[in-house]
Amino acid sequence: SKTVFGFKIYAVGGSDKAARVSGIKVFNTKIWAFVIMGFLSGLAGILSLAFLPSGQAGRTGVGLELDVIAATIVGGASLAGGEGTMLGTVLGVLIIGVLRNGLILMGISAFWQETMIGAVIILAVGIDKWTRSRRGL
Repeated sequence: SKTVFGFKIYAVGGSDKAARVSGIKVFNTKIWAFVIMGFLSGLAGILSLAFLPSGQAGRTGVGLELDVIAATIVGGASLAGGEGTMLGTVLGVLIIGVLRNGLILMGISAFWQETMIGAVIILAVGIDKWTRSRRGL
């Protein structure tokens, strides 16, 4: 929200209709958001490939989907859209990373690790829903 493009992204994420009424080109904003996301995803793929001895399509990053969703929700991003910060996401990644590492060090099986991450997601969504209802959103 510190740049014009960031403001547009927040506006479109909050409400397409309200963003359109306020003069934002919703379609162009969404296209540019996906272009930037695609570029950064490609860059992340190249950087993660640098740490692997070989590349195999469909094997890298498998199983990280739940961690990514958990990190963004724990970091404060709302499933309703339009909310969330970069700092919150980084803190969410750190929290989920520490939780995952702690569960591994305690010798918890992979099944229960995923269950715990899922419980964290449910808890974070519940807290988000509760705070949104208290604010009248």
